[in-house]
Amino acid sequence: MSRQRAEARRRQRQKDMRTIIMLAGILVVAVVLVLALGNKGGDKDEKRSADPIPAAQVQTTADEGGEASAEGGGVQAAMTYNGLSIGLLIWHHGGWTRDIRNVLIVLLILGFVYTPLISYVTARLEGMVGQVVEVPMIREAALILSGYHGIAIWFLPLPIANYGSMTVFYRQCELTGTKFTSIWKTKIVLFPIILLATIFFMNFIWGLDRIPSVAYPYAQKMWELNAANSCVMFTATMGEYSMFEKAFNMWIIGAGTLFGVVLFSGMSMLGAPIMLTYGVVRGLGQSTPHTILPSFIGALIGQFYFKKRLKLKWRQYIPVVAAGFSCGMGLITTVGVGVTFLSKAVIKLPF
Repeated sequence: MSRQRAEARRRQRQKDMRTIIMLAGILVVAVVLVLALGNKGGDKDEKRSADPIPAAQVQTTADEGGEASAEGGGVQAAMTYNGLSIGLLIWHHGGWTRDIRNVLIVLLILGFVYTPLISYVTARLEGMVGQVVEVPMIREAALILSGYHGIAIWFLPLPIANYGSMTVFYRQCELTGTKFTSIWKTKIVLFPIILLATIFFMNFIWGLDRIPSVAYPYAQKMWELNAANSCVMFTATMGEYSMFEKAFNMWIIGAGTLFGVVLFSGMSMLGAPIMLTYGVVRGLGQSTPHTILPSFIGALIGQFYFKKRLKLKWRQYIPVVAAGFSCGMGLITTVGVGVTFLSKAVIKLPF
C-alpha cells in the first residue's frame, strides 16, 4: 500500500514538473513576443540616413542601445529565473521553508544586484580596453552562503549572467545599420528550429549506441571523472563534511588574492613578462597532464626558432596560425562526425 502511494506521489510530482516547465516556457515565449511586438513601432526611428554619423555619436548610441537592451532583457530573465527556481524548490519540498527564503534572497541579489553591476562594468571595459570581467566561483559561493541543505539547489536555473559583452554585438549592429528588432525577430524564428533540431539529433545520437560505451570513448572515460568532481562540489550543501566546503574559506581565497597581487606587482616592477602568472595558474591543476608537455615544447619552438627566424612578424602570425588551426580542427571534426553518423545509420539486412 505504501509503495502504491509512493508511486502515486512520484507520478504526481512528474506531472507537476511537466506543468511547471510548460508554464515557464509559455511565459518566456510570451515575454519575447511582447518585447518584439512592442518594439515594432520603433523601427522607423532606427532607420539610418545616408549621411555619415560622427564616431562619437555612434559610440554613444551603441552604448546606450546595448546597455538598455541588455538591462531590459536582464530584468525579464532574472524575474523568469527567480520565479522558476522558487517554484521548483517549493514543489520539491512540498511547501515554503526557511531554506527557500534564504535561496530567494540570494537569487534576488544575483539577479538584480550582481548581474547588473558586472554587466555595467564589463560594458565599460569592453569600450575602453576590450576586456571582459569574470569573477570566479560566484555561483558556488552564493549557493554555499545561502545555507541551503541538500543538492537540489545545484540544479536550479540561476539568474547569473554577464550581459556587458553584448554591447560589442549591438555596436556592430549599429555600425552595419542593422536594426535591433531584426536581430530579435531572427532569434524568435531560430529558437524553435534549434530546439527541434537539438531534440532530433540528441535522440539520433542516443539511438546509435549505448552511452557511455566504446562507441563514445570520451564519455566512457570522462563522464565518471566529471561526475566525481561535481559530487565533490555538491557535498558542500549537504551539512556534513565536505572537501570543497573546507577548501572554500576566506583565508584560502585571501591568500590566493594576495599571491596574485604580489606576483603581478613584482613582475611589473622587475619588467618581467606577466604571462608567467598565467602559466603558474594553469599549472595548478587547470589542465590535463598530456597537454602540458606538447604546450611546453611548442612554446620553446616558438620562442627560440620562429621568433628568431621571423622576428616581429612572428607575433603577427600567431593569431593567424591559431585561427587556421582551429578552423582545420573544426572541419575535420565535422567531417568525422558526419561520416560516423552515416555509417551508424546504415541498417544491414540479413540477406
